[in-house]
Amino acid sequence: IIGAIIGKEVLSLYFKEADPDILSAIFGFGAFVISFIVIKLWRRRLEKKVELKPVIEEIVE
Repeated sequence: IIGAIIGKEVLSLYFKEADPDILSAIFGFGAFVISFIVIKLWRRRLEKKVELKPVIEEIVE
């Protein structure tokens, strides 16, 4: 949502000939894709930390 707002408000100042709604859609989708890439990289980094992995300490029957 923030990407779409930035696309419409900020990029429409730089690209005056383009439709603000199209810029909003392009920048919003781009921000969406970038956020997934960042989350994937962050997850890989956290998977390497042993202290964050769950450990079974006792099995209760």
